[in-house]
Amino acid sequence: MGLLAKYPGRAWAAAPAVLVAAFAGTATAQSLDACRQMQDPQARLACYDRLGPATALPPAESPRVGGIRPTAPSGTYAVPPAVASPEQKFGAENVRQPAGVAAPRPQEIEALTAQVASVRQAGMGRIAVTLSNGQVWRQTETVRLDLSAGDTVTIERGALGSYNLLTSRTSRLYKVERTQ
Repeated sequence: MGLLAKYPGRAWAAAPAVLVAAFAGTATAQSLDACRQMQDPQARLACYDRLGPATALPPAESPRVGGIRPTAPSGTYAVPPAVASPEQKFGAENVRQPAGVAAPRPQEIEALTAQVASVRQAGMGRIAVTLSNGQVWRQTETVRLDLSAGDTVTIERGALGSYNLLTSRTSRLYKVERTQ
């Protein structure tokens, strides 16, 4: 009685052997069948291990078209992009990154002072502040924050990875998070 007849719900377990047999010659298919018939699990594993090098597929080579190797895929750079300054990386460890892009490590800088370039509503009584250096910070609490373009703000690290925005108009701290 074969394994497939003995365990009908586990036909998927034979799939690797079937795939290898499809790519290999008939002698290899017979060898795989002989291994599959073994009852002792250790002996069956040893049999498959012996067949491994014989059934291995050759490594795939990159395709050549007209004798030319393919170039790097689009979206990659021959020259690495410029390294961002600590001020540009400030708060970026919490910004959502595209798939496959690692978040920058936190820098030693503890505070950043910049001018407000623009202010817009971010919904639910919160605002988003774009700084002159291009960073965008969004308010995380619904406390009224009155800012306008040209104001100078300081953003400093808070406790547990949070950030606080300070203005020259008030002595209050406003909780913010970097979005860009």
